Amino acid sequence: MVDELFLDLLQGGQLLNFGRQRYVLIEIGWDAAPAYLDTILFQMQIKGYQPLLAHPERYVCYHNNLKALAKLRDMGCLFQLNWGSMIGQYGQPVKKQAQHLIDNKWVDFVGSDLHSATDLTMFQTFLDSSAYKQLNRLPLRNKSFIADNQLH
Repeated sequence: MVDELFLDLLQGGQLLNFGRQRYVLIEIGWDAAPAYLDTILFQMQIKGYQPLLAHPERYVCYHNNLKALAKLRDMGCLFQLNWGSMIGQYGQPVKKQAQHLIDNKWVDFVGSDLHSATDLTMFQTFLDSSAYKQLNRLPLRNKSFIADNQLH
């Protein structure tokens, strides 16, 4: 979570990261991005981390502000879409925003955000959706982990 403690963790080299690119999955508040988000993204990259914003389609502050999302992309921030968003799990505004991300080819990873086994019952709905087919045409970075694991 990008909050008042995040910079301390970053400066102390205590961010959990994954992959060769040192991806760091970050989250912000639902209603408003922190005023210092640009600084955080810049500092992360200076330290060799690759920022990855979790479920940008779900943040209300970006629902009518694709320009702000474009700015994050221009700053080097990647996006991780939740598949549940594509099937309406979080409501129509989120589903619409997720479609905008796909249409703009701003999806780098797809995640689940599963919190219970019952959430899995909707996974087949996602696999049968046109959104799944659209996502498969994007150069998702999830695929690089599959390739890396097959090499070892």
